[in-house]
Amino acid sequence: MKNPQYTLVRGTAGDILVVCLMFFLFKILRDFESKKLAALLFLFACFVESLQYFHFADWLGLERGLLRTMLGSTFDFADIAAYLAGAVFSVLVDRVVIAYSA
Repeated sequence: MKNPQYTLVRGTAGDILVVCLMFFLFKILRDFESKKLAALLFLFACFVESLQYFHFADWLGLERGLLRTMLGSTFDFADIAAYLAGAVFSVLVDRVVIAYSA
């Protein structure tokens, strides 16, 4: 049986943080409108999650490696909720930073 703390940190927190990381990386590169960027990243994350549902990495014959890690291998509806939480959190943090820097 997996350690529940490991699952929470590696799975859920990791999924939240990956959306936040992509959000702020894109914000550093260009001043995107926050809500649109968060929505696009959420949709992208959902697309990748749907590829996991259809076992796309297996279909490509990927057994291990960076691409296999990026595509993932296990579909979970909780991941979609984590992506949404990451997108919302990113927008909120962005708004707070803009409010305090102005």
